[in-house]
This record gives sequence, structure tokens and C-alpha cells, in this order.
Amino acid sequence: MQFDWMVQCYAGAGVHRDAPLYDALDRDSVLAGADAAVESGLGGLWAPDHFMLGPRREEFEVWTLLSALAERTDDVDLGPLVGSITYRNPALLAKMATTVDILSEGRLRLGLGAGWHEAEHAAYGFDFPDVNTRIDMLEETIQILRAMFTEDAPTFHGNHYDIEDAYNEPKPVQEPYPPLVVGGAGPRMLRLAARYADEWNVEISARARGKPIEFKVRKFDEYCRRKAATRPTWSARGSPTSSSARTRTNCRSTAIASSRCRGVRNRTWTTSYRTPRTPAKRVASSSERPPKWPTKSTRFAASGSTKFSCCSSISRKRREWNCSATK
Repeated sequence: MQFDWMVQCYAGAGVHRDAPLYDALDRDSVLAGADAAVESGLGGLWAPDHFMLGPRREEFEVWTLLSALAERTDDVDLGPLVGSITYRNPALLAKMATTVDILSEGRLRLGLGAGWHEAEHAAYGFDFPDVNTRIDMLEETIQILRAMFTEDAPTFHGNHYDIEDAYNEPKPVQEPYPPLVVGGAGPRMLRLAARYADEWNVEISARARGKPIEFKVRKFDEYCRRKAATRPTWSARGSPTSSSARTRTNCRSTAIASSRCRGVRNRTWTTSYRTPRTPAKRVASSSERPPKWPTKSTRFAASGSTKFSCCSSISRKRREWNCSATK
């Protein structure tokens, strides 16, 4: 099972449910935390996509940070968990993601979501339409991303976005493109993840809203089976895809339903734990994991999980581990 780390990139008692916190934000602390995670043998570095969380509104922009981490690291996965499609034009996002995948020599995992922080959108002048419209925008974004990752001069005309001969050269290192990680748990988001995603991200902590996680997993498997019945394989605008190979290689027998849907090979779960231990290097040692980790990670492994993402929230009043497992 691979363990990942959520990079600490904003300070104070923030709004975000999952991202870690510092008492103050500075370059050295953020990079030192990432370095410690890598030195501990963790397999990936994630960062949240926000601009002004915490009481002092201090935060680093995620793609700029990922570019720095791509240069600073050699062999760990990198990605936004998850990137809000409302903050960037999809064609620009395709170019940014391609650049990070190239700079990192093929280590990007592209997290995508429909966005949620309405106040942040208002402050920065971004439109924040209703949730169904944002999900429509997410689907068009994924279609544009896949086209620009694989086609020579893609053209797309949708209800929300248009591109015309949008060259994206050079192409990403990963073929056909970096893994797409779709975050969300509502019915429409589950269907969208079943159709397009390589990985599905969903929160399972006590703070998670809506139906219990067991219900969401059952519905997700149901949507995956439906897609398998109608579309056992898929391609991006006629371009070859390696999603089926990924599925055969990475899915376990306990995740057959997921492996049959349109390339979904992983599930990412998010929950939280509390512990007095703060150094990132302690995460890698099984003997020093927080008390609930063995039980939780064993549970996820039994269901086919192959990755477990972790992060430490550090403030004067509390220290919290946030974790997510990927199936």
C-alpha cells in the first residue's frame, strides 16, 4: 500500500476540511515538510487548490507550488487534491498540467472537482454557478483535457467552453495522459467519475455529508457496472488509451466492478485522525502510525485499496492527521 502526503500550504484554523495547517506560512516550512515526507519514503505529494484560507488568508497557489515540487523531487507522485475547474480555463489547465507532467518526468496525478468555496470565488472575481452547471463544466473540462492531451489540433464546442485548433505541444509524458482523479460523492459526480476517471476521490470522515460511505461505494460500483455494459472500453477522440492496461495491472479481484468501468482503477478515500506526533517522517513507520491507522488501512486494503494519503494539521491548539486511501 502506497502512502502519500498532503503538502501544508496555508496557515491557521482554515475552512478546508482536509488540508493541513501551519501557525504561519513560509517557504522553508512548506518545503521542509515536503522534503521530510519524501525522505520518509512516502509515495506522493498532494496540495489543495485554494487562494485565501485560514484566519490570515495566507496560502500558496497550487500549480506554482507543484512546479517547485516537480523540480525538488525525483520519484513521488504530484497533484492537486482536487483542482477546482472553476478557477482556470480548461485549455490553460491542459497546458499547465502538461508542463508539470513533463517537468516531473511523468509523475502528475490530475485531481479535478466542481469547486465549493463560494466566498473565495466572489473575492477573486470567479463565477460560481449552481452545482449542476459546475458539474456540466467539469465534464466539458475533462473532454477538453483528454483531447488536448492526445490530439494534434483539437477542436471542441460545448455549452460552456470552446477551443479551436488548440495545440498542446509537447504532449504529456504519461500515455495517454496523466491519471484523472475526480473528487465528489453526489449521484451526478459518481456517474461522472465512473465514466471518465482513473481515480475516484471521496471523503469518509465524520464530517462527510450525505449518505454513508458504504452507500456511495455501492452506487459507484453500480454506475461502473452500467458503464461496462454499454462502454467496456473508451478512447479520447479516437486516440489510443492505456486505461484498460492500467485496470488489468492495478485492480484487485475485490474491485472488479470498478475495473470494468471507463478506466477507473482507483478509489481515493479521505478521513482524519488525531495524534500528538507531528514529524512527517513518522508517517512512514508502521510502528509509529496513529492508533487507528492499522485498522483503517487494513479495512481499505481488504476492499482493494492500494494507496493511503496522509497529512498533518499543525496549529497551536491541535495536531491532526488527515488521510485518504486510493483503490
